[in-house]
Amino acid sequence: MRVLSLLLALVPCAALAAQDAPEAAPAPPSPSVESQAVEAAPPAAAPAAAPAVEDLPIPPPPPPAAAPYPRWGLFLGAGVPQGATLSLIYRPVPLVRLHAGPSWGYLKFGYHGGVTLTPIRWVISPTLGVEAGRYTSINVASAITDADPSVDPLLKNVNVTYAAALLGFEFGSQRGFSFDLKLGLTWLKVDSKGTGTFTGSGGTVNGGGTTNDATIKVTNPTLRASAPTVQLGFQYFF
Repeated sequence: MRVLSLLLALVPCAALAAQDAPEAAPAPPSPSVESQAVEAAPPAAAPAAAPAVEDLPIPPPPPPAAAPYPRWGLFLGAGVPQGATLSLIYRPVPLVRLHAGPSWGYLKFGYHGGVTLTPIRWVISPTLGVEAGRYTSINVASAITDADPSVDPLLKNVNVTYAAALLGFEFGSQRGFSFDLKLGLTWLKVDSKGTGTFTGSGGTVNGGGTTNDATIKVTNPTLRASAPTVQLGFQYFF
C-alpha cells in the first residue's frame, strides 16, 4: 500500500517537471546537394570589357598597285642590213613584244617583223630578239652609173631577204620613251632575176692573130652570206 501511495504521489510531480522543462530547438535542415555544389564552386570571373572602338589599331593602307605596262608602242630605227625601219609594237605580256612595219633601203621600200624578249625591265633593260625582212624588185642599176652592160640585166631586179638574231640594251622607261642599241648576226640571201652575159678573151690561137673568146651566161643567180649587224633606234610606249 505504501508503494502504491508513493507512485501516485510521484506521477503529478513528473507531469509538473515535464511542463516546466524547456522545449528542444529544432535541428537545422541539412543542406541539399545542389546548395553544396553552389557553395563549393568558385565565383565566376567577370567578363572582360570590350575595347573601345577608339582604342583599336588602324591597319595601314595597302601599297598602291603598279601601273600596267602599256600594250602599244612605236619604234624608229636604222641599221645594217635592215635599213631604216618603222615598227608598230604590241606587248601581249610584259615579257614579250611583237613588232612589224615598213622598211626603207634607200632604193626600195620593204617590210620586216620580229619578236623581242625583255626578261628584266629596269632603267637599263637587256633584250633578246629575232627579226626578218625582205626587199623585192630593187633596181640596183639605177644607182650605178658605170656598170658593165653585160651585167646590167642582173641588177634591175634584185631581191634581198634577211634574218637576224639580236642582243641589245634599252636605256629608259619601259612605260614611255627609251633608246635602243642592238648587235647581232644577220643571214642574207640576195637573188637576181635575169641573165647576164660575160665575154672574155682566151688569148691567141696557134700564135696567130685570132683570139679565142669565151662567153659565160648567168641566169637568176643567188648569193648567200652572213655578216654582223648593228641597229640603233628609239621607241615610245603609249
